Amino acid sequence: MIRSQDVETYLVQAKLDRKDLKRIVQPLSFSSKQDSELLLMEVDESILRDLKNGDMLTFRGREDDTAVLCTNKCTYEVREAETSNSLLLVPDLLLPADVGNAEDLSLTECSKEIPAIFHTYLELRQCNSRLRPLLDLLRKNPFKGTELEDDDLTDKYTLQDLLNVVQARESELLSALDELPTVKLNGFYRLLDTDYHFRVVNFINNYIEAESIPTGKIPMEEVIASVSELEPSGIVREVFKRCTTPSPDEGFYSLNSNYISRLTAQTILKNVERFHLSEFLELWQRSVPEGVHVKIEQLEGLAIVDRTSMPESIYLFDKWDVPQDASERFA
Repeated sequence: MIRSQDVETYLVQAKLDRKDLKRIVQPLSFSSKQDSELLLMEVDESILRDLKNGDMLTFRGREDDTAVLCTNKCTYEVREAETSNSLLLVPDLLLPADVGNAEDLSLTECSKEIPAIFHTYLELRQCNSRLRPLLDLLRKNPFKGTELEDDDLTDKYTLQDLLNVVQARESELLSALDELPTVKLNGFYRLLDTDYHFRVVNFINNYIEAESIPTGKIPMEEVIASVSELEPSGIVREVFKRCTTPSPDEGFYSLNSNYISRLTAQTILKNVERFHLSEFLELWQRSVPEGVHVKIEQLEGLAIVDRTSMPESIYLFDKWDVPQDASERFA
């Protein structure tokens, strides 16, 4: 207990009123072992709400990446910032609202230790997810057909492997895997090689044409069963779903003209630096199935048309190859 006369002296020296005095005194002292592994992070109301609800926060990326924090809803870039003053960590510190007044000057001493001092903290800034490394990883070992496969697991990635490296939320990563021509084989996500992808689509189109099947009423299971005699059924099913769209009649699908047109254009352009636009358009139309009509608008995000050249030209420029850093894009 602290003596009343000492309290009176302190009140006078500090020019405090007795009614402002709290009944618990908390002397602070530095711990003999400072915890250097603790980090201080500033969060907004949204993240605080997620934490209180028990949601998970995940830091993603490789050792040489700038850290990124992902919640279920947003992605944040993590930066270290300096504090204007030293911040002391005091566990279980009682705040004024938690302690009653000591009108009779009867005080209780409750010592507290300071296990850490902070001069910096982690600052969060909302950013776009960094999905480019996903394509870089998948391109290392694209699927080119069972005849070229082996048992080597090098450069093959499960969903968890990708989540450990790609700086994006799981929902965004799955969406990107759906946008890219990927298939899941033996638990690993594989990017389909463009030529192989085109080959499987051609097998599907050839069967449809050979059987005189209307392109607006394609029986999925029949086509998959037939083409699976040539390629793995899992891949055929995935490619079929991508190059068609569901019809009103259950079990039937329509040919996806945009998808087939884009893949055909990519196959034509991938091995040439530039193509005369007029020649390309003619070859492109001849290369797609009968009834499919190509339009230059179908190549948005895949190719660039140069109308300043003589003659006008076109070349492959996939949006996935654009640098993710804004400054690099305009360098």
